[in-house]
Amino acid sequence: MDIFEKNYEAYLKEYGKKLARVENDGTFFLTEARNGEPIINVNMGNGNCLRMSSEYDPSYEASVWAKQYKEEERASRIAIYGIGNVYYLEALLDAAWAESMFVVKEPDQKFFSFLMNNIDMTRIINSKQIIIVDPDSSDDFLMKNITALIPFYGDQRIEGITMPFYNANEEFLEMCRKGKLLRDTNLGFNYSLGQRALFDNYYALWNIGENYSFSEFRKNLPNDIPVIVVAAGPSLLKNGALLKKFKNRAIIIAVARATAPLHKLGVEPDMVSTIDPAQPLKHIEEENIGNARILMDTAGNYDIQKKYKGKIIYANETDFISDAPGYKGKGFCIQGDLGGSVATWSVQLMKSAGFKTIIVVGQDLAAGKDSTHADGANEVDFMTYTEVDGIDGGKVLARTDWNRFRMCYEDQVIKGSDIRFIDATEGGALIKGSEVMTLQEVLDTVCTKEYDLSGIIKKLPKSQTEEEQKLSREFVEDDLKEADEVKDVMLRVEKLASQIRKMMKYHTDKKGELSKKVEKMNPLMDELASHKVYVRISKSCLREAEALPTFGGNFSDDARGEHEFSKLENYAKLMVEGVDVFKKGVKEFINEEL
Repeated sequence: MDIFEKNYEAYLKEYGKKLARVENDGTFFLTEARNGEPIINVNMGNGNCLRMSSEYDPSYEASVWAKQYKEEERASRIAIYGIGNVYYLEALLDAAWAESMFVVKEPDQKFFSFLMNNIDMTRIINSKQIIIVDPDSSDDFLMKNITALIPFYGDQRIEGITMPFYNANEEFLEMCRKGKLLRDTNLGFNYSLGQRALFDNYYALWNIGENYSFSEFRKNLPNDIPVIVVAAGPSLLKNGALLKKFKNRAIIIAVARATAPLHKLGVEPDMVSTIDPAQPLKHIEEENIGNARILMDTAGNYDIQKKYKGKIIYANETDFISDAPGYKGKGFCIQGDLGGSVATWSVQLMKSAGFKTIIVVGQDLAAGKDSTHADGANEVDFMTYTEVDGIDGGKVLARTDWNRFRMCYEDQVIKGSDIRFIDATEGGALIKGSEVMTLQEVLDTVCTKEYDLSGIIKKLPKSQTEEEQKLSREFVEDDLKEADEVKDVMLRVEKLASQIRKMMKYHTDKKGELSKKVEKMNPLMDELASHKVYVRISKSCLREAEALPTFGGNFSDDARGEHEFSKLENYAKLMVEGVDVFKKGVKEFINEEL
């Protein structure tokens, strides 16, 4: 079997793709290093050649290069532009921890074919730590793998790099930045609001029978009705009053912060959306929302849930709410990236629900001259801004978080979909791929049909019967009891991790006790995993990426062991505290409601 056949069979088995055998046109050729290893050369023309490895010892050269991406105390997650001479990838594997992962994008078809014809690639192809994105693969496939590469928790090194001998590719590096931005956004939410969001979810489940479910609401809505999502950008003051004419011609969803400006303009939305666990009550005043329903994520502020009980439509319920007895099968899960804002959340919700015409208004995603929001707030002083393309041509200033929202629209809503996405903001940053129209043009040409939307909303049934609500509340009470069991296990984990860490630090293992103690940790971790409430509480407890330990086996002969068990000890302490906070918060609202 020749080299190509070996590589072909391995690639077909691992990736399910057939490769065509392409003959080399002389651009690439092999020579031999002093130690006998093959060297890939590139014919640059005019008698010039580029050697892609050391002429003495390519493997040693690669091992030195790989050291810069190896750290003693943590694994690596690296996206790489270019396969390169193969020695570099093999050196990364040699140096990598078991938790390390690499996504490798090869852009050049001729070079990829040369490698498959002439270099034994089977170790790279078969490795479970490397994902190869070949030249024929789509950008969506690459972005999907980069996003999956980056963990939301843990202290792994995260990086996007260009392989030696390749020119940096800005589109690839931008994908890496987007992936990291998504991670940082999610982590930022968890660090600041994780515990509060957990309380909010349990409060929602406790009271869900007194409110409404979006899945039931969706069943009663016409499929062709347009959706208008109103954000709170400063341009809203320019055209927002026109929204009065859209009543019953579209579903008007206003983000919470847009309700006060809309009220001043005489506009009452059909729904007000809110997802922030710490959304200020002042953003949703009764006089501003009128008869509108509150459309909210179950992680939304429970003070708002409490104030507007009986007017709430829940959407994007968490897994444990959707699977809870009494509500099972009634949840509605948003597909794709939520985008990081209530406006992007609202758009993604309506896209996931199957609506084909979505219009955004007041979604400036750029700083105005005197304010950043329609309510007059000016938040330019403490944020980082960059120049981006403006909707009217030229450049505008956009905040880092606004760029994140724009990317969501471009990559998650518009790209590759059959959605008609109309930007009727009339100012601000350009959302690439959107259909730019004035709001008057939308009224005249898009939202021309009338619907009995008000009647549909009035007839919406509650989400649960009394018996179903009783089952949901029993589920909450059972989770409180289970939390005590989690705390008990975590106290034992903390004690054992402390003992192991000290033995490793001070080298006090004289009778083989260390291995025995490490082995005792596995049953404890398995016991934790058996409690569903453990996962929910653990995520809410994490305050930094490094807090989640990587417990993967016996580190007694590994310098990394002390580091990992120190993390596990601290994590256990956080969990013990977190259980107490969780129980106190949930019991408080239960006692209030009873």
